[in-house]
Amino acid sequence: MDFLDESGLADNTIVAITSDHGFFMGDHGWFDKRFMYEPAIRVPWLVRYPGVVKPGSSSDAMNVNIDNAPTILDLAGLKIPSDMQGMSLVPIMKGTPPKSWRDAFYYHYYEFAPPHWVVPHYGIRTERYKLISYYTINEWELFDLKKDPDEMESLFEWSGYKVHPEYESVAQDLVSRLKQLRKQYKDTTGKPVKLWSTKSYD
Repeated sequence: MDFLDESGLADNTIVAITSDHGFFMGDHGWFDKRFMYEPAIRVPWLVRYPGVVKPGSSSDAMNVNIDNAPTILDLAGLKIPSDMQGMSLVPIMKGTPPKSWRDAFYYHYYEFAPPHWVVPHYGIRTERYKLISYYTINEWELFDLKKDPDEMESLFEWSGYKVHPEYESVAQDLVSRLKQLRKQYKDTTGKPVKLWSTKSYD
């Protein structure tokens, strides 16, 4: 950054900084990074774009890794291929996020192999809620991130079979949206989304 400033290149140079996703480092008693909990899915995304991005500004808009390529192409003034599933972050950087910007994102970890042995799962995260399905063992987790930001108490009971009565409608809505996101991203891997009725266990 100092070199860009001192050499007079700062005004026509875009600097973007991001990284791999986070490690647990003991959170939830885990290490590594493959579960859909907050410490692992949060990724830094910083940009210096003189004349476009206001210094010190930030955004709460949800972005995911598939947004990286469209964003870099857009920053470089190149056309974004129509088959790319992500969205450019440039409008957000300019402070004008489109009304159609996502209010939820999809996550899927499908590998079950050494040395991690993480149970395959997919899920959806909205601003307030997160629903996770461990579809190979038919168990679920639901978190109210406003009341439980550290995700310490799943709102599913019976070892992940039955949702807390106060959150039944929330769970049903998230299941429906999870199905839509899998269809949107053409993800046919893993098992289809299915939340069994509690009557199935009675």
